[in-house]
Amino acid sequence: MRALPTAFARALSRPDRIDAIARDLHRRVDGRYPPPSGVDRTLTAPRAGTVLRLDADGLVDAATRADCMLELVPAIGEPVGRGAPLLRVHGCPERLPGRHLPLLVEIGPAAADPAPAFARLAGIAEDAVRDRDLGSAERAVDRLHEALRRLAARPMPAGRHYDAEGGLRLILRGPTWDGYLRLALDPVIAAGAATPRVAHRLRAALTDLMAAAPSDRRPPLRRRLDALGGRPAYRIPTEIAAALVTGA
Repeated sequence: MRALPTAFARALSRPDRIDAIARDLHRRVDGRYPPPSGVDRTLTAPRAGTVLRLDADGLVDAATRADCMLELVPAIGEPVGRGAPLLRVHGCPERLPGRHLPLLVEIGPAAADPAPAFARLAGIAEDAVRDRDLGSAERAVDRLHEALRRLAARPMPAGRHYDAEGGLRLILRGPTWDGYLRLALDPVIAAGAATPRVAHRLRAALTDLMAAAPSDRRPPLRRRLDALGGRPAYRIPTEIAAALVTGA
């Protein structure tokens, strides 16, 4: 394998040089150590970036037609390198039109992860309860409620996806609705369940989220409402709930 010409290499920026050398390195590794052949195979990422979103229905349809199962290797929201494993194929990969499948996975610049902000707000609420600063605790619960309401009906494709006959066709790792609830609410419930003002605010938030969330996302809300005594609180009026979502 011919090395990069010196003048050309100097003309590249450092990130470009890194990527060019990495592509050459990948070719050398594959040439010296070919990947093993077998029933399963791996489809690689066409570019470097972060896995942002994907067409889960399109991937399930492709896997169903080929009678195989697909597994996303990086979690949604995780970085992936160019040429790195993107989709693992289980079953009959020779039937799968693998060239176009990676195009169903959108890879781009990293989007801001909401998880750290959820954790920070929950931590502030927890500390405020312990300091008996109940006004601040209620305010933090309200802000967590607003953010969770924005998420309540948003697509989160992580999990297992099945075809019309119940066959497993796609496995995706990534953030889940229950995961965000654990991060945002569980520390506050643990700290504030015995504090009437905070418990009431939490029940109000959960009651409203039960109304806003699709049916498959209600069980984890119901479990947390039960942990607070199971008494639904007031439901936020529709016009106020709409303002929470739109920021009006």
